[in-house]
Amino acid sequence: MKNAKLKISYGLGAYGKDAGCAIVYIFLMYYLTDVVGVNIAFVGILFVVARLWDAFVDPLMGILVDNTSSRWGKFKPWIVAGTILNILVVIALFNTPVGISEYWQFVYITVFYLLWCMTYTMMDVPFWSMLPSLSSDKQEREEIVPFPRIFASLAWLSLGSFGLYAVSQFGGGNEELGFSRLALVVSAFFMASSLVTIFFVKEKHLQTERQKVTFKDFLRFVTKNDQLLIIIVIVLIINIILQISGGMIIYYFKYVVGDTGYFGYYSAVSSGFEIVGIFIFPFVVRYWGRKFAFNLSCLSIFIGFCLFYGVDLFATSSLALICVSVAIFKIGIGITLGLSLVMLADAVDYGEIILNQRNESIVFSFQPMVVKLAAAISAGCISFGLYLTGFQAETGVSKITHAQNSATINFITFTVIILPIILSVLIYIIYKKFYKLENEAFIESAKLKHGFEG
Repeated sequence: MKNAKLKISYGLGAYGKDAGCAIVYIFLMYYLTDVVGVNIAFVGILFVVARLWDAFVDPLMGILVDNTSSRWGKFKPWIVAGTILNILVVIALFNTPVGISEYWQFVYITVFYLLWCMTYTMMDVPFWSMLPSLSSDKQEREEIVPFPRIFASLAWLSLGSFGLYAVSQFGGGNEELGFSRLALVVSAFFMASSLVTIFFVKEKHLQTERQKVTFKDFLRFVTKNDQLLIIIVIVLIINIILQISGGMIIYYFKYVVGDTGYFGYYSAVSSGFEIVGIFIFPFVVRYWGRKFAFNLSCLSIFIGFCLFYGVDLFATSSLALICVSVAIFKIGIGITLGLSLVMLADAVDYGEIILNQRNESIVFSFQPMVVKLAAAISAGCISFGLYLTGFQAETGVSKITHAQNSATINFITFTVIILPIILSVLIYIIYKKFYKLENEAFIESAKLKHGFEG
């Protein structure tokens, strides 16, 4: 395998980085509400505000990194600093004090969660921004991309499948202690993988002259590139499906199915078949085209969640049928993850046609930005929905699992299963009606209109 050392080292960097993210995205809300006993409304407000703020910090961080110059390059200093700071914050979050007043507990969580958002952005943006500098050859770049993607999925697979089991083993039945020790283990992996990236991933393609991007350029590119806006909406909806269903699933297994042990199996199948979707994506596109691939992904998501709904109605405790439905919709999700990168690349080309300016950095900064916007929307829907329907969490002292009322059960089921069905239909409609970059006549018309000769 050509450049195997670089590809695997870059992939390992993504593994540790996403493990540090996964423990927060998968478990922090559960840890705060059901282990520490924090009010669900407070958690919801904090998550929404922090993630919205963090989403809009991404392009600013990209501009800052792009204008950095040092003897170690412009990416690695930020990766090192961001990793070290983020590790300290993760450990602090999963050691939230219990025996203090509610006010100071809120202050503690707010400060460290906001710091987590900022420090993760500090290392995440330069990590992905480093990709174009690894090679000037387009084909070689395309060969590098699957490695961090797959390793990142493996990180989510590891935490989702074995996270609660690890908490149980590390804590000996004490979830508070278990999460604290899990955070230490994840942080060690995070640090080690970042060091692998720093020492073994070498920048080969360096631009001697580059145009500095300002925030004004960013706004201009966004408002003028109509097809980029369509892609942003599509990718946003896909991420809402992923995050609102995935964020609520632990509550579904605990309060609807009645067995949190299902969560590990769900996560293993979920991440495993997402990787399958990523693997088959290039073959589907090669033989049947992008339009077919997108239609197939939407159909797969729709059928998978419809089957899941049938299981919920008639065989709620059937782990096998739940896993089959998850496998079906996750293949579709995997295909869309590959397609989203291709569509963003198309938006770069289209932007060059209509604006006579090629801005890869601006376009690809939308990927983490949209993920965080989806996280904010999902966190808000989950936390406020649970609060308004009368959700009763375990308390930090008694650890008594309360039976939830019918409104809460219905809300959990709606967000986990029914809402994704609706959203899968919506993204199909948006794609079919508004996405034009696969239409050669549309591209040629744009070239003539804007006098593009490339």
